[in-house]
Amino acid sequence: IAAKERMRELVAEAEGVLVLTKIKRDRYSGRRDAEVWGNGVNFSDVLLRENLAAPYKGTAANRKKKWCGRPTPVPVIPLDPK
Repeated sequence: IAAKERMRELVAEAEGVLVLTKIKRDRYSGRRDAEVWGNGVNFSDVLLRENLAAPYKGTAANRKKKWCGRPTPVPVIPLDPK
């Protein structure tokens, strides 16, 4: 949620002028990937620097890392009331 809010701030600061670079098709459902720039700033770099994102290395290992300043969630197993 913090990354989403920060992106909104970055878009607002760019005054609606965004530049998309390195546009390519994602491997899932035809989505597009792109770098987003505003005011000469790469939004990905901002999110990485502010620890609101993790670099993607193309593997599932990213999902297991602790990042965003929070530990990886641990599933809660309810206790049996008996």
